[in-house]
Amino acid sequence: MPVSTEQDLFLYMTRGSRLFAIFMIAKQTLTLSARSEDRLHQEDRAAPKAVFTASELQRIVPIARPADVVSPRALVLALHASISGPTGPFDWNRFRSLFLPAACIGEAGKAPGGEQHITFQSVNDWILSVRDLRPRVSVHETVYKMHVEQFGSIASAFYSHNSETTEQRRTDIRRVNSCQMLYDGKRWWIASVVWNVSPKNWDLPHDLDP
Repeated sequence: MPVSTEQDLFLYMTRGSRLFAIFMIAKQTLTLSARSEDRLHQEDRAAPKAVFTASELQRIVPIARPADVVSPRALVLALHASISGPTGPFDWNRFRSLFLPAACIGEAGKAPGGEQHITFQSVNDWILSVRDLRPRVSVHETVYKMHVEQFGSIASAFYSHNSETTEQRRTDIRRVNSCQMLYDGKRWWIASVVWNVSPKNWDLPHDLDP
């Protein structure tokens, strides 16, 4: 289109800017539609494998120590023993061997001066979050009191424990934990474990206080 005057030039540029804006909006809309379609396809796809036999689990998870997985109580005690140890290189296989492949680890709490928050991670993500810290920090965890309820192949433990860590100084942290466990016919597994840190001005529940 010929442009003969400054006014015509202004109108032409304005029209061009509008066309460009319309093009960008259309492009963004198509992109969002494609993303929505991807999400829809993800919802339509087959669910990942969720049913496992004891032999299948044994092939995909590190082999556990028999004494660690013989009962719900033994499993909880092994959980805290597996992350206790001096500073230096750390082998996570014992810890991993206690959990089902899709197990989760969570915490509910409040940082000093912060907001209430929830942390919920896969076992592998939790290990990654502490892996760099663990070699230079010694950890010793002690289970105080534990209440276990069991029906058939499911069990739940509600208990208190203390975590003593040392990096530059000694730190004692008291927690109340809830651990859900499943039995595959040969051994017990952790399906999930969650905890709440007990602030210094909180007392542990009477039946969990050592």
